[in-house]
Amino acid sequence: MLWAIEDNTSIPSASLSYRYPLGFNRLQVRSPTQNSRHLIISNKTRQDHSMQQDNQPNAPLPQDSLNYDSFRRWRDYFRPPAVLGYIGDVGHGSFGDDLLFAAIARLFPQQLIAYDGATQASHRDPKYHLRRRLRLYRRVLKPALYDGVLLGGGTLINCDAVLSQFQEAVGRYPCAAFGTGVCDPSFWQRHDPTVDHHQRMDIWATALRSVRYLGVRGPKSAQILQSYGLDPQVIGDPILSLDIARTDYRRTRRVAIAVGSTVGGQGAQWGDQDIINQAVQRLCFALHRQRWWVELLAFSDLDLAIAKSISEVLSTVFDRPFPYRLANQAPETLDYIKTCDLVIGQHLYSVIAAHACGVPAILFSSGPQCDDYMASMEMELFTIRANSLTPTEPSIASILSLADWIDNRYGEQCQHLCNSVEHYRQRQITAAETVSQILMQTHQKQSGQ
Repeated sequence: MLWAIEDNTSIPSASLSYRYPLGFNRLQVRSPTQNSRHLIISNKTRQDHSMQQDNQPNAPLPQDSLNYDSFRRWRDYFRPPAVLGYIGDVGHGSFGDDLLFAAIARLFPQQLIAYDGATQASHRDPKYHLRRRLRLYRRVLKPALYDGVLLGGGTLINCDAVLSQFQEAVGRYPCAAFGTGVCDPSFWQRHDPTVDHHQRMDIWATALRSVRYLGVRGPKSAQILQSYGLDPQVIGDPILSLDIARTDYRRTRRVAIAVGSTVGGQGAQWGDQDIINQAVQRLCFALHRQRWWVELLAFSDLDLAIAKSISEVLSTVFDRPFPYRLANQAPETLDYIKTCDLVIGQHLYSVIAAHACGVPAILFSSGPQCDDYMASMEMELFTIRANSLTPTEPSIASILSLADWIDNRYGEQCQHLCNSVEHYRQRQITAAETVSQILMQTHQKQSGQ
């Protein structure tokens, strides 16, 4: 049997996910307006799009949206589409961020979602999507470019990195927040007292009062905004709208452990990384003794270094290479997750992706944003604080007990999970229709229709 993980390392073939021939990547997805659609991104498709953008997303773009079929003909430039600017971190090899962008593009098929990196008046050239064609469109026909701006998914509200972009956007365009999380000012004030996080939240609250729609990821984000006099709607994480849940619950006894870092976009959060790594090592050994097939997942280069170090230790224990994989390509990663019975993740988006695929998950929570998401899914039971993890018997036993609880009620858990995902998918479709109507009104006024 041919075994392979990364480069020339070897693992049993039982751990390999299905690979499509000749580099084809397939993701079964469903459009909000269509019953079913197969999205295939082939090598030829990548070559065809190489002239459109410098950094291709690692997540699929929907073929029935304007993002997939815009500016291919000269007449497209004289039939201006509604263009929705997107504030969010995209195109940097982040599995979660790129998957969020794909979800947003699918929810808004009648608008061209343009990632600009910023929305300042200077209108820097788009560095992510349809770069050259949008640049021509902007300079020749539509200097203002945007009919509206969307504050995308992720934990962006009360984040300093995008505050100036968002302030500029609300001053120039109709805006909406869609499935966005809030950086808890009380939490970050304790962790980083050098910055007045409450004052920054006041500034954000002022800007958010101008948005046309305010949709947040979870109830904890909603509570923070409500304390500032805002009226947010909890619509869940946009990735849940992709409608990629598996329909086959056949058991494989395979568990993926998504390693990560305690350092987030805002700084250090809960947990000591060295202690967490030791706990993961002990957990892998304990799961193996219970006849689970265990594999480590890494969603970034930083995560990959952690996975390699853990694998090296476990390879010595098991006297064979311990499997790990770099999971930064969305279609292949989602296909692989669907083959697992369980995902245990320190990486928040590993758990969100697992839920979207209909796979139960346990989350090592590194901060309030993790608790916010798990509360939205009513799955706080399956959340373990990362700072409570230790390589001790009681700590490992608590994780194993959760895995056993899921294992003994597997069909029931999968059905409950799929019901929760479908609930938020429908809420997001309705919310996207509301936002689209607002934006189309603006677009029609600007285009004189």
